[in-house]
Amino acid sequence: MTRLLIPAILLLIAVPLMLAFSGLVDVGLSKPWLERIASDSLARELRVNGEFSLRLGTTPRLAADDIELANPDGIEGQFASIEHFEIVLDLYSLWRGPIVVQRLRIDNADIQLTAKEDGSNNWSFGASAPETESSGEGITTPIIVV
Repeated sequence: MTRLLIPAILLLIAVPLMLAFSGLVDVGLSKPWLERIASDSLARELRVNGEFSLRLGTTPRLAADDIELANPDGIEGQFASIEHFEIVLDLYSLWRGPIVVQRLRIDNADIQLTAKEDGSNNWSFGASAPETESSGEGITTPIIVV
């Protein structure tokens, strides 16, 4: 009984706090930090040149405008540019899985897929992305339900 009581109490405290502070925190200040985390995870630079917003609650929402994703080293140009990106998740699914995407919106995306003669490409992501030939391995993502 006590094993369930402590997490329940923490959840009852955390959710109202998240709801209370969701409108009070300037998430624009965290944009460089989030860009760095995303860039490190993808092993290439990601920039959000426009507005960035994060709404917390039982359905967290992340939205960003004017996103640019660079190509990996050795491939010229830009991999993608997105005018507007928005994702709304089910908060509870982040804990219990699978992750439930309630809404995914991508407006005016321009994605350039490139493969070189040596077998390298720009659609393999992460630090383990192959440089010369595809090994079939890439980044591992959790199960997501859209």
